[in-house]
Amino acid sequence: MARVTHAIQNAEEVAVGTHKGTLYRRGELQESSYFVRYFLKEERRYFRKSLHTQDVTKARLLAQNALAEVLGKVAAGQRVISISLGDLRQKYLLELQSSTLAERTKALNVYRVDRGIRFLIENGISLDTRVSSIDGQIFKGYEDFRRAEILEKNKTAKKEIKLRNDVIRDELISNRLDLFKKHQSKGN
Repeated sequence: MARVTHAIQNAEEVAVGTHKGTLYRRGELQESSYFVRYFLKEERRYFRKSLHTQDVTKARLLAQNALAEVLGKVAAGQRVISISLGDLRQKYLLELQSSTLAERTKALNVYRVDRGIRFLIENGISLDTRVSSIDGQIFKGYEDFRRAEILEKNKTAKKEIKLRNDVIRDELISNRLDLFKKHQSKGN
């Protein structure tokens, strides 16, 4: 998917200490308010925020405050931009890989994570969705999802057991017929 880029107007540098952000207006809008942008190295993406003002003096002050707030979060080790569902899954799998859990437990945990993600995808949430934007109400349907999944597994298991039993029965019947024929041929 191509990234949407916006034309930037009236761009100027805003500094907080040694860190520099960009104060700008979006060029495709007639009466654009000011925005601030700062590249977060740790997250490999830009933090962007609308300053909701068209006054450049007020925008400079708001931009410095926003930048200081972001830098404070970065210094505290907090994420500034919410992680996506896919990134969260990947991070968990990497963490799980380096853990000392038994392989069977790891496999079960991966299965459980993927089951939860299947549920979210079935409810219209993609792996690109930011975790912070997922409404907790969606999980009210998870129990029904699990019941339906278990019911389907039980049906499949019952079919597999019936098929196995049919194969065993047919094999036993075949063996009995072979024994019967051998017994009859010895008696003649």
